Amino acid sequence: MASGASFQSIGYSFRVAHNTVGKIVHETCLALWDTLSPLCFPQPSKTLWEMKSERFATLWNFACCVGALDGKHVRIQCPSHAGSLFFNYKHFHSIQLQAVVDADLMFIVIDVGEYGRNSDGAAFKTSDFGKALMNKELDKELAHSGDR
Repeated sequence: MASGASFQSIGYSFRVAHNTVGKIVHETCLALWDTLSPLCFPQPSKTLWEMKSERFATLWNFACCVGALDGKHVRIQCPSHAGSLFFNYKHFHSIQLQAVVDADLMFIVIDVGEYGRNSDGAAFKTSDFGKALMNKELDKELAHSGDR
């Protein structure tokens, strides 16, 4: 999957159609995600957020911070009939990857797939994490811990 080869060239190697390769890759990615995401991205809790906040304060002298958020445009080949949805301000077609890392630079939240033309702010607002944060749904007790 990490070879960068096209589905068509992989299909030639294994004598299967390129759409079959696409289905296999999709199923494999889903299986990997279902198996590994609970291990790599545990369900956040008040205790976990507090530990991450303490670590940020210790390592980076940043109080009341649980993670650093940034985005990246991942270059893609424009899908058929997509128009300008994926065309970004950097003048190429992309999807957006947004991620939050903890103080040890380990991913704690990822969101991939927003149209390249949307701003970072728009991508954040439509992400599951952005919605949960804005609606104060992450951990109601932690949401007010900065008020102490």
